[in-house]
Amino acid sequence: MIGYRFGKAALYLACCLVMTCAMAEQGKIRLRPGPKITPTDAAPAPEDPPRSSRRGFDYEAFENRLQSHWFQRKAFLAEGRENDALSQSERIRAFCTEEGIGRLRGLADALIVESDHHLSQGNFSKSMEALQLAEQLDPGRSQVRLARAVVIWKSGRGTIPALGAVLSGVRAAVEEGFRDFSLVNRIYLSLILGILGATLLFSFMMLLRYQIPFRHEVEEWFGARFLGGVGRSVGYALLVLPFLTWVGAGWACLYWLVITYRFMRRSERAAAVILLFATVLSVPAYRLAGTVYGITTDPVTRTTLEAATGPYSPERIVDMQKLVSDDPQDATYRFLLAGLYSKGQFFNDAFNEYQKVLELDPGRYEALINIGNVYYELQNFDEAGAYYLRTLEQRPDSVLALFNLHRSHAEGFRFTASEEALARARNLDSERVTALMAGEDGAGEGRSGVVPAVIDIGTIWNAAFTGGGLHETGRDTAGPGLSRLLVSQVMNPVSIAALLALIAALILGSLSGEKRPARRCIRCGRPFCQRCKTGREGHEYCSQCMHLFVLGDGLAPETKTKKMFEVDSYERRTRLVRIGIGWLFPGGSHVLRGRILAGCLFLTAWFTAVLMWRPVAMLPIEKVTGFDLRLDLLYSGTVPASPAVNAAAVFGAVGAILIWLIAVIGRSKRAKS
Repeated sequence: MIGYRFGKAALYLACCLVMTCAMAEQGKIRLRPGPKITPTDAAPAPEDPPRSSRRGFDYEAFENRLQSHWFQRKAFLAEGRENDALSQSERIRAFCTEEGIGRLRGLADALIVESDHHLSQGNFSKSMEALQLAEQLDPGRSQVRLARAVVIWKSGRGTIPALGAVLSGVRAAVEEGFRDFSLVNRIYLSLILGILGATLLFSFMMLLRYQIPFRHEVEEWFGARFLGGVGRSVGYALLVLPFLTWVGAGWACLYWLVITYRFMRRSERAAAVILLFATVLSVPAYRLAGTVYGITTDPVTRTTLEAATGPYSPERIVDMQKLVSDDPQDATYRFLLAGLYSKGQFFNDAFNEYQKVLELDPGRYEALINIGNVYYELQNFDEAGAYYLRTLEQRPDSVLALFNLHRSHAEGFRFTASEEALARARNLDSERVTALMAGEDGAGEGRSGVVPAVIDIGTIWNAAFTGGGLHETGRDTAGPGLSRLLVSQVMNPVSIAALLALIAALILGSLSGEKRPARRCIRCGRPFCQRCKTGREGHEYCSQCMHLFVLGDGLAPETKTKKMFEVDSYERRTRLVRIGIGWLFPGGSHVLRGRILAGCLFLTAWFTAVLMWRPVAMLPIEKVTGFDLRLDLLYSGTVPASPAVNAAAVFGAVGAILIWLIAVIGRSKRAKS
């Protein structure tokens, strides 16, 4: 009898143990109690923590299993067991499918290097197998396809298949560039630098065109008051004044636009104003471009942004877990990780992370809202409402907490309390409540329609733009205005100098009044002003050319011969300068001929294309001007062992060639016709 009872008790304990294990396997383990809650409404305090229906995300198990498959495959390859290595590769693919991993770039990098190693040993089959696995782990990667083209070429499989693989790699590089915004960033950065390059060259050409009239006016002014020889020296000194002072050579282009603005024609003045205004905005735009570059390339910022905006993905959880492990005291990283857990319905893990957020930052009321959402998603409406009430104790003006409280009361059949919460929310912000009710602010994403408290994307952009940290996480708190940020970004030496140059140019242009500036004769190039000839004689010809080519009065034979030689020399020099500048800088000849709009567009487009193709081409300008143009932002890194195609470089090379052909060859044909 005793043995029978003992056996029955043992069987009962075994059954309980099996049931407990099954519940643990299914994730039905009770969470540790939440923070102490003292509700101010009639809602009861939470007694039982939520029960989740999904296992917790185990990063260590994921990593250990992945590494086990990977190193077993490497061991099989080292032992020459190729069939076993192939089977292990299939296990890696199956494991990625099981965990929902769509891309493992790190393993793909290792496989590219492994393929190059096999290729160097002449083992084409192993090299191709490594690339096939890399393609499956990192689909659509251009570097894998280009490496496959090299293997096909060296293995003697034919030129056409190799060329097809190259074209496929180029197409994949372009797709990658648009997908990860690297191509957009490269175009944006290059365009900003292209505008600055066009401004610099336009300033130089205006100096080249109007430096003689400028010096003529200086000589005339000094000649009327002082000795004539002094004016000539002062004229040259004023042209190169930036190089004679402590001001760097980079400011010369702004200075030249100011001193030549008075002599410019209407279209040239309009172009100068536009380019100066673009220079004022260049630094804020460049910093914004650097921010976009950082967001699309920096792992921390990119992971943070993806965690804040993207749906559930095991790969994002892994990346976010790494950030949390590197900085465990950062409450924001833990908040984002908890949000990913909630999206993946790992409610146990989400609850634990939100508790840690509150331990690190007790004032982060958004974590309380999301803990209430965890209970709410598991149909524990009373407990969810208690957390919303706890939030309102810390933040009485939280519209989101009131809205979610309204939902929880409604689901708990407390309709009076639900309407009261909704009325309080409408009194605080009726537009926000209307957006929440319409599902325009995240409502309706979940089964029950509660809205999670998330990091404001504008806050992330503002923090990255200003170089600060992520301070505000809820949507209820507004960050600094974008207009204020833009104004603060304009306060830099380049923008201030360009703005002062723009103001000075406009003032000098308006002070001239009825007094016409000096001009160069369009036939012989000789400068003249109102002191030299009257306005009745025409303003485009000097006195001698007026009598020789317009009035036809004729000149003395010796004077006429000398004048014709002067005209021919001027036309020859002008033509050579236009051709030389036009061939070196497409669009330069258009500017010198007076076609300002077309010339500036060609110059900007050509500079942009060249910088996309070869950023190193901007190094001479960087050294001469003394500006730090951060050309490193125009480069991107790849695995050194394998060939790579830069989509921006492809677009830039093709664009630079086409622009040069259109601007130079097309202009030459029109000139001949």
